[in-house]
Amino acid sequence: MAKCLGVNKVMRIAELKPIKPIKPLTPSRMRINTLKQTVARSKDQLAAERDRQRRQREQERLRKRQAQVGGKTL
Repeated sequence: MAKCLGVNKVMRIAELKPIKPIKPLTPSRMRINTLKQTVARSKDQLAAERDRQRRQREQERLRKRQAQVGGKTL
């Protein structure tokens, strides 16, 4: 017989851990968190823009290379 290793899907209320309430942030702490989030978003946007420009340069190089090969007679 195969051994069943299933997860017990029924938990008793006593087994659940109480969730600690999160205290509201002070205005200064909220400002710091907002600035950190802004920095993170800016980094992501910068990386995306650099990647977009890199892909655009590669496409331009390929287009020029194909135009040179297409203009030559073999």
